[in-house]
Amino acid sequence: MPLFILVKGTFHLASWFTETDLPSDWVIKPTPKGWTDNTTGLEWLQHFEKHTKSRTKGAWRILVLDGHESHESAAFQTYCKEHQIIIIKLPAHSSHLT
Repeated sequence: MPLFILVKGTFHLASWFTETDLPSDWVIKPTPKGWTDNTTGLEWLQHFEKHTKSRTKGAWRILVLDGHESHESAAFQTYCKEHQIIIIKLPAHSSHLT
């Protein structure tokens, strides 16, 4: 799956695309603090859907996530149900162990 990169900022900079060799299917998403929120979490989930749907074996997919609050939003949960994505949430502060 192509990367979805969060950067601290408000706008895309042309140099990110003209002065680098980043693959064209990578997403660079500026956010005010460089962190994800509910909106960005849903955008990432849609990116996941777009790039994994064709590789699905069977009807459902499993997505293993940390416990970030953006994965708990109603929109995120609804999108998962509508697109047959099962979420497995790791216990808090344990993702580095897996």
